[in-house]
Amino acid sequence: ASPGFHTELRFAAEEALENPPATDGEPEWIGPLQLRFETPFPMVAGFHDQIHKFFPEPLQVGDELHQVDGEPCENLSRKEVLELLLTTDEGLSFSSTAGLPQTLRADAKAALARPAPGDNLEWIGPFLLRWGTVPALVDIQASAQRFFHAPLNVGDRLALLDGTTTRGLSRESILHLLSSFRGGMG
Repeated sequence: ASPGFHTELRFAAEEALENPPATDGEPEWIGPLQLRFETPFPMVAGFHDQIHKFFPEPLQVGDELHQVDGEPCENLSRKEVLELLLTTDEGLSFSSTAGLPQTLRADAKAALARPAPGDNLEWIGPFLLRWGTVPALVDIQASAQRFFHAPLNVGDRLALLDGTTTRGLSRESILHLLSSFRGGMG
């Protein structure tokens, strides 16, 4: 990765250390990376698309951050990972996981632990959903498009999850479906 990339990560890590951690397992932007600090490894929840030029293999939502400059990230706290990023100059090592299904399951479980948002808008994985009779996509991170045969668009409805219709289901019921999501969405 380039010196500019590392400089941005170091600056963002320093800024993140000065702020309290996100609540209820919410992901945090650290420069061009959105990370969910969980164990055993921090997980990629999103990224700016231009990040691909810095890595030999494309990143995916759900990839795990395994090393910073050769130092393992396994079972490290948020603070410990950010402290490693403060001095990064060699590189980050990621390991691919199941990707989108794993991210949606993790976000749905975290969302179940918090109250419903007052504005009915909620990020679950790479999707900003508007809760209603059938949840609608309000925004989607471009990096998530690779998981679908046809592009998703703002306004698309989340009508099916693993073969179960979402019409008329509550937010909590849909989050329960997402917490065991296997990859079927329509």
